[in-house]
Amino acid sequence: MTGLDGQAQYAKIVCDPVNANVFYVLDQQGVLKRSTDKGISFVAVGSLQDNSKNLWQASNGLIRTVPGREGHLWAPLDQPQTWASNGMYSTNGLAYSEDGGETWTRLTTVHSAHAVGIGKAAEGADYETIYIWGVIGDDSSPLGIYRSIDKGATWVRINDDAHQYGGPGNGKFVQGDMNVYGRVYMSTVGRGLVYGNIGALTSIPAFTQHPSFVATMNRIGSDLFVTAPSGNNQLLFFNIKGKIIHFQAIQNTNTHVSLSPLAGNGVVFARLISESGNVLAQKKLVMP
Repeated sequence: MTGLDGQAQYAKIVCDPVNANVFYVLDQQGVLKRSTDKGISFVAVGSLQDNSKNLWQASNGLIRTVPGREGHLWAPLDQPQTWASNGMYSTNGLAYSEDGGETWTRLTTVHSAHAVGIGKAAEGADYETIYIWGVIGDDSSPLGIYRSIDKGATWVRINDDAHQYGGPGNGKFVQGDMNVYGRVYMSTVGRGLVYGNIGALTSIPAFTQHPSFVATMNRIGSDLFVTAPSGNNQLLFFNIKGKIIHFQAIQNTNTHVSLSPLAGNGVVFARLISESGNVLAQKKLVMP
């Protein structure tokens, strides 16, 4: 790998969702470096430090690509400081690019942005939903999670002061769900992972074994042998994007499940759910 120096040592490499040959890195100086040879070499193609365009970057946040849109990038420009009274270290805002990082546009509607994420578009919208942790407008606006369904022209705060969770913390992410409009996930400061739906924000329950029965899943070739408590259990199969691609009812204590319908899906996660909604067991599968 060539073209990356110490300024990129803490940066996260992201892949273009359309062109598998293209990767992006935003370094600590706000320089966007792009690879067109699957990460073998990187070349600086643009910058988020441009006085003539009112662009400044003081963030080590995560840049986001947009599923289905080649070259579309979104970048938060601020680094949160939790000891500041307003939770802000700078007020540089949010910027996006539609040409693979060569040119950037700063949104005048966003006062400060520490994390940005992309989610499923609203019905009738012509662009994916944008989520941020930040401040809209000016210093008089509250710090929180905001959603835009019109590419950043207008924003709606979707949490309240009682559900801040310390902000994204070191996880540094706010990310929308590409399958469910309005669902958003956020890292927190010591509170695990939280997610919100339209009208609700809650913690994701931890994985726990059923207290009176240890369920098991054992793979032998193209078959999965499941041991579960009797009842109306469900065996769900998820792809790496978190989408359910197959499911089967498990009602008997010992059940043989064919994995043939999952062939060609690559990495798949099997999760056994009890009738009451408890996670009984889970297993990672590779389905070539």
